[in-house]
Amino acid sequence: MKLSSTFKKISKQFIVEFDEISTEIQHNLSAGEAREDTLRELLKKYLPQRAGVDRGFVIDVHGKESKQIDVVIYDRTVGTAFEISGTKYFPCEAVIAVGEVKSDINSEKNFRMLLVKSNR
Repeated sequence: MKLSSTFKKISKQFIVEFDEISTEIQHNLSAGEAREDTLRELLKKYLPQRAGVDRGFVIDVHGKESKQIDVVIYDRTVGTAFEISGTKYFPCEAVIAVGEVKSDINSEKNFRMLLVKSNR
């Protein structure tokens, strides 16, 4: 098994699904949510069972809360994810990684904005 060719195949499949969403769903908010779902499902499929993948808010011990995050990867064995009326909250100690899903970054300004946002 060539791991690099396997990763290429998975990546091509993801790009096809991502592009299909862009062309088939005209409503921007719905298309964005569909893209987020597609990425989360891909991550769930290939990450270890111990890693949970969802969307929601990250909270700290002082009660501070992040903005809504498109992709939260968390360790299921550390802490508890709380759900209130369908919205999930993840203790920062359990969070492995977070991500924003964008269909494209068409300028350096937008790219820098995402970098600043991710460092908060």
